[in-house]
Amino acid sequence: MFHPVEYFRSTRIKFDHGLVLVLALIAATFLQKLLFSLENTSIKLIEDNILAAVTNSVLTWFVLTLFFLAIVSSFRVKVNIWQLAGAVGAASLPLVIANFLSCLALLFYYWGAPQTSTASWTLSFNILGWIGMAFGWPGYYSYLVLSEHGRVPKKWALTISAGTFILLLLGYWLPAL
Repeated sequence: MFHPVEYFRSTRIKFDHGLVLVLALIAATFLQKLLFSLENTSIKLIEDNILAAVTNSVLTWFVLTLFFLAIVSSFRVKVNIWQLAGAVGAASLPLVIANFLSCLALLFYYWGAPQTSTASWTLSFNILGWIGMAFGWPGYYSYLVLSEHGRVPKKWALTISAGTFILLLLGYWLPAL
């Protein structure tokens, strides 16, 4: 994955690649949620965090795979759904990295800098998440899944990926205004 364009262009993408990265995303998301709720670590809360991490990650992977399959099919390109699912799962790598960085930042916040304001840390966690999304789901790597693996014309792949990202940003920021 050090050369994402070549990776997503490859026909050697396997379902397992995506599965491993989605499992890593589940682990990173669970750890992040657990650290966010460090003061209250009841068994019920841990179960809820596991359920939320699994549901969010797997459901997003499934929906994006179907969404990308519909887009690719609309351009009359035949693609193996298992390879597409692997590519979509592999596109979650930036989110995995961002979530683990967020976990490290949370650990630093709890034990290294407790005197700083929570608002500034919350903003930094949000920025890390948005950077992960800008590169992963639905950002740059998703663009590569569509344009390189799905062979969708680049302008359409860019429009779809950027449009989805912008809609997510608007959905997050507009209610706050």
